[in-house]
Amino acid sequence: MDTISSASGRRLKPGRRTRRNAEPSSPIPSTIAPPTTVIDLSSARLASLQTATGQARELAAAEAPPSSLSDVLVEPRPPELDLDPLLHDIAPTGDLIAELWGLDSADTSTPSWRASDVDQELVGSDRPRWRLWAMLALVAAALGWVLGGFLGNGTDLSARVSADAFTLSEAVDRLQTHATDLADGAIEAPLELGEALSEVDRSARALFSSAAQLEDADTASLRIASSDLAALALTVETALADLAGYGSAVDRVTVPPDLPAVADGSALPEITEEVAGWITAQRDEIAMLPRNDLTDAHRETMTSFADGLSNWQVGYLDALRNGDEALATGFISDLESDLETLGSEWRTAAADGAEWISAQLVDLRTQAAGISPGS
Repeated sequence: MDTISSASGRRLKPGRRTRRNAEPSSPIPSTIAPPTTVIDLSSARLASLQTATGQARELAAAEAPPSSLSDVLVEPRPPELDLDPLLHDIAPTGDLIAELWGLDSADTSTPSWRASDVDQELVGSDRPRWRLWAMLALVAAALGWVLGGFLGNGTDLSARVSADAFTLSEAVDRLQTHATDLADGAIEAPLELGEALSEVDRSARALFSSAAQLEDADTASLRIASSDLAALALTVETALADLAGYGSAVDRVTVPPDLPAVADGSALPEITEEVAGWITAQRDEIAMLPRNDLTDAHRETMTSFADGLSNWQVGYLDALRNGDEALATGFISDLESDLETLGSEWRTAAADGAEWISAQLVDLRTQAAGISPGS
């Protein structure tokens, strides 16, 4: 009897109904047609289907693509080389080390790379040995220079002090001519005097500098003597410069202006202006006079003279305005006399200052000879 295969796969006899068919069911939607095809599920047919399915699966497995890139790529392998002929030509490592460090070829032991062992290898090698001797020579030279500097320092400084004292003595000798001119009340060569004073100043300061470096007890006396010599030279230089400057100021102050004894009314304004300008210049010159022991007395006289010029100006101009020639002449004579007195007193002070300077110059030469016998 023919059988019909149901949707669930069970075989049903025709004319029989299942319990599900007996029960009422919902109607089949109109959009889905009921199956009408009859499927043959006989044993021969099932065997044929299974065989076909197995063949299809084998064919699919054979033609399937690789699952990853590694299934396609072939792992590279380096070619095998025959290195034996090359290795036979290479010297052993021990021989290379021996050649590098200058060791005997028999000693093929690998040296230690510690600092002490490397230094020992360097000292024992032939090629680097000249560097060791050069280094020792440099160290010996440096030690000799340092020790020589310490041992010869005092001697070199003493010689330098002696040379500086000699230079100062020569510079001081140039001041004597200018001191003589000062005794006569005038400096004949002010430019040469300035150069001589500058030379003494430089030489004295150089002696100060070199003497200050004598720090040993053995050179203490030389240091003191040199410092005293330099200090005295600077004192003389300052005194001579002050006297020379003071004398130049006195020469300008003691020159009287052109003062008439008689003048008409139209000339009085001009004469008044000239007299007032001259008095102002006198006071300025006197106020700037240098101060020192050699000129202080004369400077006080100059200051008193400047203070009395105001009264003299009033008396003189009144005499001119009144036409009193005798009185005006008297004022002129008084001014000229005062100026002459100032000049005379200055020449006396200058002579005293020049004498003191000359005595100090002799003392300087004596002290310099004690430090530098050739001076």
